[in-house]
Amino acid sequence: MRRTVPVLAYVRSLPEESAAVLSAQAAAIRRAVVARQLPVPYELVWTIRDEAAEHPVRLPEALRRLEMGAAQALFVTRWDRLGPTNFITAGLRRHSIEFGWALEILDDMLDDQADNVGSSGLRSARTIEGLAEARSIGIRLGRPRRCKDDVLRTVVEKSLLGVRQVDIAELLNENGVPTPGGGERWYPSHVSRLLRTQDARQYRRLLLDCLDDQAVHLSRLTGEA
Repeated sequence: MRRTVPVLAYVRSLPEESAAVLSAQAAAIRRAVVARQLPVPYELVWTIRDEAAEHPVRLPEALRRLEMGAAQALFVTRWDRLGPTNFITAGLRRHSIEFGWALEILDDMLDDQADNVGSSGLRSARTIEGLAEARSIGIRLGRPRRCKDDVLRTVVEKSLLGVRQVDIAELLNENGVPTPGGGERWYPSHVSRLLRTQDARQYRRLLLDCLDDQAVHLSRLTGEA
């Protein structure tokens, strides 16, 4: 059975918005989850809905699922669907680091598709400022990565084996692999940036977890012998 990463979606409409906004947000998130090209694919297992809600009433329910490990990522179309700016900076970011889950905020194109259904003119200076702050604290804004799956796997696996970044870059150059941006030559800086991406960190954690599981299993077998 192919392993997947369980994720959940959080959608919220404001009192002045139509009910269609919720469905449009949910549809945009479903498309984004399906389109994600990850070494381990995402699987949307829950959609939590706050309808005509001035505040994110059901967001704590999503956080409880993330705390328990029932889901490993939270998808939302736009940062302010989660609540005020200080909620993101003081709460969600700290929570995601502490419990090891990913916050996925879709890019502006998907957000427009979702929020322009039954609602218009809602973007404001507050939204622009909030997006800037979200970027400044390291929240990923969901733009799909351009690096191919096999290249990502190779770079992460070689790094985990202790291969130097300069040697990984040289290996990719020898095999004629283009950079994620379409360039012809890899440099250690390309490798370093790729290893810092969320997808690379997630795949690295998966590999380490698998190695830990194998070590435990081997230890048990040795003890039984």
